[in-house]
Parts: sequence; C-alpha cells; structure tokens
Amino acid sequence: MVDKTLVEFDVTKAVNYFHDLDVNQVPFAAAQTLNRVAFQIAVGEGGRGLLRREIDKHLIGGAERFTKQGFQYIKASKRKLIAHVVGERHGGRVSPGGVHRGGGGASKRRYLTNILKGGTVQPPDKPRRVNLITPTRYTPKSAINKHGNVKKGAYAALRADTKKYFYGFPQGKPKSDKFLGLYERPGVRRLSGSAAASAGTTHTPKKKKGRLKMIFHTGYSSRPIGRLFPATEIAKAYARRRLPFEFSIQIRKAMRTAR
Repeated sequence: MVDKTLVEFDVTKAVNYFHDLDVNQVPFAAAQTLNRVAFQIAVGEGGRGLLRREIDKHLIGGAERFTKQGFQYIKASKRKLIAHVVGERHGGRVSPGGVHRGGGGASKRRYLTNILKGGTVQPPDKPRRVNLITPTRYTPKSAINKHGNVKKGAYAALRADTKKYFYGFPQGKPKSDKFLGLYERPGVRRLSGSAAASAGTTHTPKKKKGRLKMIFHTGYSSRPIGRLFPATEIAKAYARRRLPFEFSIQIRKAMRTAR
C-alpha cells in the first residue's frame, strides 16, 4: 500500500452548486480539474512536478531521483470527485487508477515518511543490516554521493581493506554503541587526483604515525529525525491558487463537447 495521503481534493460541494447547469458536464469537468492539478503537483511534465522540484530546496544536496518518484497521484472520477497526492514508500508505482505495482513488498522508500513527517531512521531492509551506517567528518569524499548518501558498495569496499581499516572498537575505549564503527588506521595518508589514479588507491601508508579516525559509525540501530519537507502545505497552497483557474478551462471544454 501507499503512504498516508499527503493531499486530498474533494469538490463534491462545488459540483452540487453547479448541478443545474449540466448534470453530466460539471462532474466531468470537476474530475478533469482535480486530475490535472494532482498531476501537476505530484508528477508534472517530464517528471518535473511541484513536489519533485520543491524537495530539492529542503534536502542538502537535493533529493535523489528514486525519492522524487515517490510522489504520485490517484485520479478522481465523475462518481468519486476526490483526487489524492501520495507518497509511495514501497519502491513501486501507484497507477492513476489506484492500483499498486512493483516494489516487491519491501519498504524500499520508507524513508520518505521520515522526510515528510519526521520519525525514526532505520536500516534498509537488507540481510544482515541491523545497524545504521552513518558517515562522519572523516569519511572519504569518494564514498559519498552529492546527496550525502553512502555510494553503493563503498562501505563494503573500505571495510574489506583490512590493511588500512579495521571494524570494531578501538583499544582503550569502552565497548559501547558510541565507539562501534569502521576506523582508518593511524599512518594512512590519503591521495587525490592524478596521484590517486597512478597509485591505484586513494590511500597509502605514511611513516609518521597519525591519529585513529572513525570513518563510519555503525553503533546505532535507529535514530530520531525531524520533518524535513512540508509537502502537504506546499501542495495545498498551489491547489488553492490553481483549482479555480483549471476548473474554468475544463468547464469550457466540457460545455463545448456537450450534446
């Protein structure tokens, strides 16, 4: 199923006001209006809907494409004059007719709920993933994408390089969640650019011993997060402005085609 409805448009009362004009054309125009506005908010031409554009202003580095695709809509009909803008959290697609497709039953996009309403950040639904993998200020830039997320396979690749990194608790530190993570061993010097390319790595041993650095923290199974994107308020404000204009267009079209 989809996440909780972000915006619901119900114009039944407005249609009843125009009931004497044309019992068939007004509901049709109203449904077309709702569907057009819901489409503009959730999807938009070329996937550039209102919410898909606005979310970039609220997330550091912007939202990933998969996140934006979570904004979808369900159409209204002449008999049911309610359209929905929804946040799909299973990684699939909700057809305009309300049928859910794809996603494999897993909550691949469940983090969208936290973005929209706040809540608790949890690890992805993957085998053996029970704790969060959280970057630190020492995380190599090459392991993080422009959105601030860990690149696919980056953590595993670094953890596998046991000559330069170790996983667990540093000597002399309590074995508590605070200190569990992936550490860069002292004496590792980071390279960049052409030097890294020629060496075939971004790191090389350094004679002078340095300080132990945690590059990923993995001690917590969850963490609280506040609301990041006021999607409902943005959508409602747009709808209030756009609905009357769109209805005037659709009612004229409907009356021209009336028999």
